[in-house]
Amino acid sequence: MALDMDGKMDSRINKIVDKLLEDYSEGKAIDEIKIFDRPNRDTVVDILEKLQKIVYPGYYRNKSFKIYTVRNNTSMLLEDVIYNLITQISIVLKYSPKYENADSEVEAPF
Repeated sequence: MALDMDGKMDSRINKIVDKLLEDYSEGKAIDEIKIFDRPNRDTVVDILEKLQKIVYPGYYRNKSFKIYTVRNNTSMLLEDVIYNLITQISIVLKYSPKYENADSEVEAPF
């Protein structure tokens, strides 16, 4: 009886997996499984956290520096946000029909 249950369970799991992966066979750009051609989640979260620090500098004050200047800290954060944002956008920009054949050195449209 236990073997029969395991066999049924395996069969059910295989059917579920087949159903889930069935949609990937349609060849849509979003369905391509490419690990390195997707935005980095940690980087996007870091960008959002830094944007909060830029918008609310008093609340997210950098406590590791004894001398705190809002201007220097904001400049540093903004430079980092711009660099990382451009990097993440360039990863997905090639999925746009306008930029799919563009060179990686093409200047960003913004």
